[in-house]
Formats: sequence, C-alpha cells, structure tokens
Amino acid sequence: MYSSLNHLNTLGNSKKPGLNKLARVLGRLNNPETKLNNNIIITGTNGKGSVATQLSKILVKSKYNVGLYTSPHLIDINERIRINNKKILLKDLDKALKIIIKESVACSIELSFFELLTAASIYHFAKSKTDINIFEVGLGGKHDATNIVDAQIGIITNIAKDHMEYLGNTITKIAKEKVGIIRKDSHLITTAENRGLRIITEECKIKSSKISVYNKDFFFNKKKNKFQFESPTLKLEFKSSWNKYHQIKNMSLVIKSLDILQNQFGFKVPSQNIESILKNPYVPGRFQIISNEPLKVVDVAHNIAAIKNLVSNLKETLNNRKIVIIVGMLKDKKPIECIRILSEISKVIYLTDVPNERSFNPSKIIKRFNNNKIKLLPTELIKEKIMSKEPLLVTGSIYLIGDLMKKKIIQL
Repeated sequence: MYSSLNHLNTLGNSKKPGLNKLARVLGRLNNPETKLNNNIIITGTNGKGSVATQLSKILVKSKYNVGLYTSPHLIDINERIRINNKKILLKDLDKALKIIIKESVACSIELSFFELLTAASIYHFAKSKTDINIFEVGLGGKHDATNIVDAQIGIITNIAKDHMEYLGNTITKIAKEKVGIIRKDSHLITTAENRGLRIITEECKIKSSKISVYNKDFFFNKKKNKFQFESPTLKLEFKSSWNKYHQIKNMSLVIKSLDILQNQFGFKVPSQNIESILKNPYVPGRFQIISNEPLKVVDVAHNIAAIKNLVSNLKETLNNRKIVIIVGMLKDKKPIECIRILSEISKVIYLTDVPNERSFNPSKIIKRFNNNKIKLLPTELIKEKIMSKEPLLVTGSIYLIGDLMKKKIIQL
C-alpha cells in the first residue's frame, strides 16, 4: 500500500560516515532542518530513549507542540516519529519519504534507512511548526544523521563500550564520537563520569558551550520516600516509581533540561507537570513487570552496561531468589559477557534466536559454556515458557521483545 515503506525496508545502514549526503538532499528541500527551533539532541550508551520520552511527555503536558524522534522501534516503524507523543500516520510518513526519495534520486544520492527516516522526521516537524524537537541519536553522535540538526541543548547520558566496531574500542574513542553533538555556545548536560566526562568538558571549552554535570552542577537525592532535585535555579521534591540508580540519573537529566528551557529559552513548565509524569514514568520494554505472581519482567537491555543495571535491579527485586531467563542478542553486543552477568541471578538461561540478520547463533554461544543451566530454546517454544508459572525474565534485544509483542506472545 505504501511503496516508500517497502523501499525503506530494502535499505541498509550507511557505509560512509558523514552528513554530506543528507545535507545535499535537505538542501534541495530548502533546508527544513534550519526551520526547526529549540532542538534537543540526546546521545549516550544507555537511557537515551527514556530521557527523550519523558521530556516529550512533560512538554506536551505543558501545552507545547513537541516533535520526538527515537530509535529503534518496538513494533511499528512510525513509532519513531511522533508529534505530541502521537505516532506519525503511515500515510504522512509515506508522503514525506516519497518527497525525500524523489530529491535524493534527482541528485543521484542513495540515503540509508536511518538517513531517510531522519530526513522524514525533520520534514514532518518543520511542516508541523513544532515548538521544540527532541532527537535521539542513532549511533555515536558526530557522524549520526540526527546531528544535521542544530541543537541548542545536548544531552550525553553515560558512556560505555558499545558499537565498538563503529565508534572505537576505548572509552576515549567512543566519547570523542559522542561529543560531536556539542554546538558552539550551546548547553550540554551529562551524567557521564571519569574519562568520558573529561573529554566532554574539554570539548565544551573548545566550543564555548556551557556544561551542567550531575552531582556537581545539579543533584538528585532520595530522602525517605521522596526524591529531591536541586540546581541553582530549580528545586523539586516528588515521589517516583523510578528508584534505581540509572533511572535516577535519567530523571535528573530530564529535569535539568526543563530547568534550562525555563531559564534560558523562556519555556513555562509547571512543577506539577514534571511531578505528574515522573511519578510513574512509562517506557515500553524498560524494566517492565508484566506479571507480579509469578514475577515476569521484560527488558530490552542489549549491552553490558544495560545488563549490569538490569541484574542489579533484579537482585533487589528478587531478594536472593533465582529466575528463569530467556535471552536473545545481536552477535556484536558481547553476548558471552552478558550471559555471564545474567547467570548471577539465573535459575536457568534459555538462548533463543533474534529475528534480525545480526542475531547471535545460540548453538555456537552455548558451546562456550560448560554449564547445564544454559540451554537452547527454539523460537516456537518461547510462548510456552512465557506462559509457565515460574518467575521469568525476557531480555537481550529490542528486536526480540518487539517480535514477541507483534505476535502477541507478550503484551506491554
């Protein structure tokens, strides 16, 4: 029905890093990226989507017209582009893609899957005259398609080892890619630490960009059953169901961003709107408890840093009990190390295929373990395991979780 979506699914990732191709195509459309005001770009190894989603919800509740671009999607491709938290209609996405494809063909440029979608989001937001736009970086920062947008506020969550085949195999190299989002005279907010933070700070000096650092320029503490946020220009106290360390850091980034929007850009965001959204933040597939008795948890954790956070959270929840784990991962996400971390809380670990060409090979992975508590699970038996009466965790990949949601094996 929508020919552009069929074309999109035939495309891969860009082989050559850089923004030149995208800039040329957008130039033929009269540069819609320059018509976007008040842009926020978010990079980091984990937490980008959670921060972006909560920011959008609070701003929408405060009556702003908000563009939100995130990736990847769980089920439907139009989840990636939203205005006021509503998915772009497929007919509107198809229309935007056709316009962009037409211009790219006219100048003999083939945009990648992600470049096309990014261009579609920019075109759609400009056409919709948004008040503010939030872009989640797909990979790295410096060469990512989202970096075509001039962002007044940059957010860098944590910096850990992931996508090393593209970004480099050290924290230094990865951080140098991520600081590419920092613009001259902009404002950067981060919860990064150690070497990553030093590189961010150096880049901010070079770009004359302001920087706000977690636990230095803004603070987030738990006092009894409430959370307290404090910066020189904002103090808040509220309750939230997000009480894990990484969730607390994500909330602090959300609130500090709103603090800057209010004090530097004239936005008006009532405190009660922040408290209302952050009381029970919801991001599908992020430490989502789909059943309490028996306990069943779904989490799209897909790299070492995220798996460590997940295990830490579950240790607290399980209170020394063990849990059955179904895990499917992409082969470039260090699955062996992740499985070893998961084994700290596992009764048994079932390895299963991910519906993606980059899936790990469970049969090969299992050979690396001399452990009868790690087993293979054919995809056709996943539903049976999920329906069992044992405590269960499903994790390892957004592609695995999304596929199970599409098949209605799990419902979030």
